[in-house]
Amino acid sequence: MSVIVALVAGFLAGRVAWFVLRGTLESTVFLRENYRHHRVPSAGGLVVVLAVVVVEAIRSLLAASGVGSEETITTSRLLVIAVVVGFSTLGLADDLGSAGNSRGFRGHLAALQSGRLTTGGLKLIGGSAVALIVAGPASFDGIRGKNTLWHVVVDALVIALSANLVNLFDRAPGRSIKVSTLMFSFLVVGALVTSRANDLRQLVGTAVVLGAALAVLLDDLHERLMIGDTGSNAIGAAVGLSIVFTTTNSTRLIVLLVLLLLNTASEFVSFSALIDSFAPFRAFDRLGTRAERRSYRARSHNDVV
Repeated sequence: MSVIVALVAGFLAGRVAWFVLRGTLESTVFLRENYRHHRVPSAGGLVVVLAVVVVEAIRSLLAASGVGSEETITTSRLLVIAVVVGFSTLGLADDLGSAGNSRGFRGHLAALQSGRLTTGGLKLIGGSAVALIVAGPASFDGIRGKNTLWHVVVDALVIALSANLVNLFDRAPGRSIKVSTLMFSFLVVGALVTSRANDLRQLVGTAVVLGAALAVLLDDLHERLMIGDTGSNAIGAAVGLSIVFTTTNSTRLIVLLVLLLLNTASEFVSFSALIDSFAPFRAFDRLGTRAERRSYRARSHNDVV
């Protein structure tokens, strides 16, 4: 029930945030061309950030007023806020300053070797640092009962690579929100199947994030905004943090290997082309989009950041 309430709260806050931010996001500085070369407000992920911090601020006030349980504000929720704000800030820098930048891990590292730090490189370094900062408390503060360097490194990699993977899917309207929602749904179902009530409580913070993202899903699908790196990195990092909270050590290692494989594969293949070539994936990808999108064929270029 708490996860559902958090989803609804995030959704409502997201709708309000989109209403108040729409005018700002439609200003020239935020407009970018989408895949069909239409100028659309980018950095729509700011809606998610605003919604999350407002919901958690209200929760804090309610807790101070004696409303709700003593678990209204928990370490897990504070860590979710940290990754959302941290990764969205780095994503915003990339959204606003990535024109002409090198793309892909190799491109960013090559630029760094030559003495130039791209906004993508800033995201790579800064995102890794934020992931490590968050993985420390997640490991040491009793959330999972871990206390080794190995756990911190693995958890940080899961968070950072989840953020980047969701960002890699942000190449078509609504795709990254759909993928994130699927990933989060698997975690919720897993917690329900195993009857782990504590795991469900740890998912509440990320439920707010997903609720806020779903609040702008239709606008994303209908090309009224793009959540951009600002949104996709923040949402992906929050989902990655939920993986850390709710999975066993062995499961998390398997997830890490899958994330490494997918992130590496993105350097050589186009996710859009793969999705477009498989009918069930293509149907899910186009679900809810405009007619122009449903008739659009993916280009063959690599989906790299």
